[in-house]
Amino acid sequence: MKKLTKNELRKHFINLRNNMTKNEIKKKSSIIHEKIYSLMEFQKASTIMLYAAFNNEVETRLIFEKCHKAGQRTVFPKCLKHKKEMKLFEINDYDRDLKKSAFGILEPKHNSLESVNPLALDLIIVPGLAFDLECYRLGYGAGYYDRFLSSLKNRVFTAGVAFDIQIIEKLPRESHDIPLDCIVTEKRIIRNKIQEMIL
Repeated sequence: MKKLTKNELRKHFINLRNNMTKNEIKKKSSIIHEKIYSLMEFQKASTIMLYAAFNNEVETRLIFEKCHKAGQRTVFPKCLKHKKEMKLFEINDYDRDLKKSAFGILEPKHNSLESVNPLALDLIIVPGLAFDLECYRLGYGAGYYDRFLSSLKNRVFTAGVAFDIQIIEKLPRESHDIPLDCIVTEKRIIRNKIQEMIL
């Protein structure tokens, strides 16, 4: 089998995810949530960056609700297209504080919310189309998360979340790609050994 390009891999994994049923997504997301809650890094975190699930991604609303009840601060990103960057905003009410963007993705109503400095983050929950066994990530191609993660001035624990069908042995990568600290699926938690040594 020939090696697939990033764009070919994107199409492949979008198709895989699109073939999942809503019930399957709900059940597997619930298992992933429990694994996230078991992470020491989650339990110690005061400020957590989440994302609003879109297009059959791992659901995250229940993570938000758990954080909110536990008194953990939750922030969500808004993509600023003119700057090609993400800005963070604190979310206290999922239904009131988020609205659909032009692409149908729930994002913060930024003009009525408090912006958050990335230096405040303790944990980032990262979405993706695919991840590999060395914790590298394949996104949608716009580069928002890549630029954001590489711009961080402090060491923040990063956890990718995905269904196990989104895991591949090795993704194509470039010199600027940054591996995450771990990947959480319904079947396993994959730890980045190199990043653990740095920590």
